[in-house]
Amino acid sequence: MRGGRLCLRDYVPIVINGKIYGRLWQHLDITERTRIEQDLRDSEERYRNIIKYAPAAIYEIDINGNRFISVNDIACEWSGYTNQELLSLSPKDILDEDSLARFRKRIFQKLGGEQVEDTVEYNIKTKGGRWLTMAINTSMFRYKNGMFDSVLAVAHNITERKEIERALEENEKRLSAILEQLPVGVGVIDGNGIPILTNSIMQKYMSTMIPSRNLEQQQRWQSYDNEGRPVPPEQWPGARALRGESVDPGMEFTYIDDEGRENWTQVSATPFRSVGGAIQGGIAIIQDISERKRLEERLRQINSELEARIREHPPI
Repeated sequence: MRGGRLCLRDYVPIVINGKIYGRLWQHLDITERTRIEQDLRDSEERYRNIIKYAPAAIYEIDINGNRFISVNDIACEWSGYTNQELLSLSPKDILDEDSLARFRKRIFQKLGGEQVEDTVEYNIKTKGGRWLTMAINTSMFRYKNGMFDSVLAVAHNITERKEIERALEENEKRLSAILEQLPVGVGVIDGNGIPILTNSIMQKYMSTMIPSRNLEQQQRWQSYDNEGRPVPPEQWPGARALRGESVDPGMEFTYIDDEGRENWTQVSATPFRSVGGAIQGGIAIIQDISERKRLEERLRQINSELEARIREHPPI
């Protein structure tokens, strides 16, 4: 046809009393149908390539037969199994006990019409015996004749991330144990003045925010300069550390505890920075110096008494 249109041509013979007198021709424009069919083939090809070359394991599970229907190359690479080997396995063959229990529970919930979370973590055993932690998205459920039939899953290998998280958790536990042995309060604060790691002594002084940024807590703290004037909160050690200053050996404060008792403390702080030098937070140390202050006051009293006696009884 003209204009690049496609046409399907056919005819029907004209038969009268058993004798053919001619043909009835019909022409059907199939340009749009052909375009749709080609688009569908292109889309299917793109879909197959996405599945094949995606940087994630993609597989489909037959819920009724409880087996893998299809797997991509990444699924084979991570698991160590060939395509045919995986297709001969079921989830129970590669999941640990807890993961298998979660898998079955989610299937029962889905069959029962319940909503399940799209993403779940499973521990999967490779052909070589290594355990991998996978974050699996199972939001694409397929139905057949109105019944839940299969699920298409996309899995990301988060084993390395989990190992790093566990290592960080262990390091944090060791650091916390070390801090607990110290006879002073120690706290690490973020850039907003919020404590992210403290020992039990520090928790008595600071819970949700450094005092200089906590109006309620400010009432419990007081420090004076050399001329006896109150030091404003913006000049307290925590606030100064977050501006990049180091306050060491520290400033003396009086602190009113939960029982209403006044205690003397010495507070020091220093910033901690990123590799690039940006201030990311600070480290604060609080030491109770009440006993030292009492001894100093007692010493002053003794000296005053001695001076008074000397005045009353000067040496001959």
